Amino acid sequence: MYKHLFETIFELVGGYGLAEEYFESLGNFISVGRVPEVPNKFVLNALIEYFVPRKVELVDRLIASLRPSSLDYASTIEVCHKHKLFYSQMYVSQLSGDFITSLN
Repeated sequence: MYKHLFETIFELVGGYGLAEEYFESLGNFISVGRVPEVPNKFVLNALIEYFVPRKVELVDRLIASLRPSSLDYASTIEVCHKHKLFYSQMYVSQLSGDFITSLN
């Protein structure tokens, strides 16, 4: 079900310059629990990078709202560390069992 949302539609909106609208809509659906996972790691990383400079407080909510299997642990920890999202960084570190990466 989510394959079309995260692959086909993402490619289409990117081609038409509608990525901002796509990310805003997707972020809203994730934060209220309507979309529980983002199986495409590229789209998830792009979504997080989109919101960090705009609504960094929403990134914590997005990370906490998604199924853990959706998260790319290493890149999510890196983004959290870079932008001082310590709650999310601890959460993802706990999920991954990797507390060393968080200390670097």
